[in-house]
Amino acid sequence: MIFKPFQIVSLWDIMEKFQANAFLDVCKTLGIIMGSLAVTKYQNPNCAENAVSMPPIKAQLEWIQMAMAKHNLKLSAIAAKRFLGKLDSMKIDDAHRLSEDLFLRLYDELKDRQLFILPSGNAEFYNIKESFLGKDIIDKFPNATTDAVEAGNCFAVGRYTACVFHLMRIMEDCVQKIGTIITGINTEDKNWYNIIIDVRKKIKAMFPDEKDSERIKWDSALNHLDSVRSAWRNTTMHPKQTYTEEEAEEILNCVKGFTRQLAKII
Repeated sequence: MIFKPFQIVSLWDIMEKFQANAFLDVCKTLGIIMGSLAVTKYQNPNCAENAVSMPPIKAQLEWIQMAMAKHNLKLSAIAAKRFLGKLDSMKIDDAHRLSEDLFLRLYDELKDRQLFILPSGNAEFYNIKESFLGKDIIDKFPNATTDAVEAGNCFAVGRYTACVFHLMRIMEDCVQKIGTIITGINTEDKNWYNIIIDVRKKIKAMFPDEKDSERIKWDSALNHLDSVRSAWRNTTMHPKQTYTEEEAEEILNCVKGFTRQLAKII
C-alpha cells in the first residue's frame, strides 16, 4: 500500500482485518481432516488407500487454502497448496503426517500475530461506511467523512483521545461550512474564533430582531461552537490532554447531535 504525504493513515489501513471466527473455522476444519485421517489409520493400520478417496478432505483442504490466502497467512497457504497438489497420489499415512505439519505451520505463523478483540458495544462504531453520523449528515458535510469514520474506529479500539481529535476536525469542518455559507467567503484559512465573529456579525445584520426564530437558531449554534472551541478543541491540542471512554462517548454523542441540528438549519 502506498501512502501519500500528509494523508490520514488509519490503524486499520495497515492491519489485516478478519473475524475471529475465521480462525476457529480453519482450526475446526483442519481438526476434522486430522481426525478423519487418524480414525481411518487406527481402524485400518495397513490401509494403502489414497487420501483423496476420502471425498470431504479435498474440498476441506481447498477451503483452508483459500481462507489462509485471504488472511495473508502466506506460509500456511503454500503448505496447504502443496498438500493439495500431492493428495491424488498420497497415502493416508502420509496425509495424516502432512496435516499435522500444516497445523504446526499455522500455529507457528500465528504466534507472530496479535489479535484485537473489539467489545460488541464498541464494534458497532468500527469502519461504518457512512460513519456514525449517518448518510444524511455526511451528505451535508462530505469533507468530514474521513474524520467521522476515523473517530468511530478510534472509539472502537479504545483510542479515546484520538477519537476526540477527529471529532474536533469534524466540528472544524462545520465551522468552515457555516462561515462560507453565511459570509459568502471561503473561510478554510481562518480559525474558529475569527469565523464565529464574522458569522455573528452577518447573522445580526440578516436578522436584526433578537427574537427572530432564525436569529435564535443561529445564535444557539454559534454559542455551541464557541463553547466547543474553548472547552474541547484547545485542550485537545495540548500534548498532555487525554480523554476517558466516558468523555469521548459524551463528545461523540454531542457532535452527532449538533451536526444533525446544523444539517437541518443549513
